[in-house]
Amino acid sequence: MSADTQLRKKDCTSLACEIVENYIEEFGKNQLSKIVKKTGRDLKEIAQACEQIKEQNPKPAGYFPTRPYKNYIIPDVIVVKLKDYFEILVNDYDSPEIFISPFYRQMMREQGEETGKYIKEKIRQAEWLKSCIEQRNHTLLKLTEEILRSQTEFFQKGRSYLQPMTQKEAAEKLQVHPSTVSRAVQGKYLQCAWGMFPLSFFFSSGTEKSTEYVKECLKDVIENEDKKNPYSDRALAEKLQEMGIDISRRTIAKYRNSMNISEALGRKVY
Repeated sequence: MSADTQLRKKDCTSLACEIVENYIEEFGKNQLSKIVKKTGRDLKEIAQACEQIKEQNPKPAGYFPTRPYKNYIIPDVIVVKLKDYFEILVNDYDSPEIFISPFYRQMMREQGEETGKYIKEKIRQAEWLKSCIEQRNHTLLKLTEEILRSQTEFFQKGRSYLQPMTQKEAAEKLQVHPSTVSRAVQGKYLQCAWGMFPLSFFFSSGTEKSTEYVKECLKDVIENEDKKNPYSDRALAEKLQEMGIDISRRTIAKYRNSMNISEALGRKVY
């Protein structure tokens, strides 16, 4: 159902329908002054009509499922704050439990040489897989412990207290190769009191804050700005610099676009 059809069904003003049919580009850019000039209507009428348009669903077909099941993120590790300390829980729900039946070890000893050799090899493979899973969980636990030590204030007070930390630094403290940390981080999620985060959220490059952290700060600043006088990209960069984040106007625009957030004019409320 198109936007103008939705408007007509809800008995919205003819002006709202006119804007959708003839001035949708200007509406998308929040260029209300241009619509005022082209329609001859006053700004208040145009603003009210635009608010009616914003209440409609721009993607009505989005209500129809494209797949039978939703994908939910299941955390690989959970950090729980108790009264005086934090507890780390490694979620091994999706990890297969490897158990080698004594029956096969007995069969290995009782069968002929060729069969026994075959069974022995399969038992060795199963033991190797079991060892890999245990090592994976051990590495994940130790890495989370290091994140907790380095980012205690984050877990106690929230996102704005995240400190710069590189994967290389974590590897040195854990006395493992950086590639081990990289593999442990890839595709893994941590859940805590402040939400669900990819493990990569806690790591940065050099002394720079992580990209995910900077985006979160940028989003917070925009959400709390004066909607009638929103910040320009340059002003947003200055706000983040006040928070200790060295960032350029161009990078602000890049991050803003990646989060589907409009420029200042598009965010302005009349």
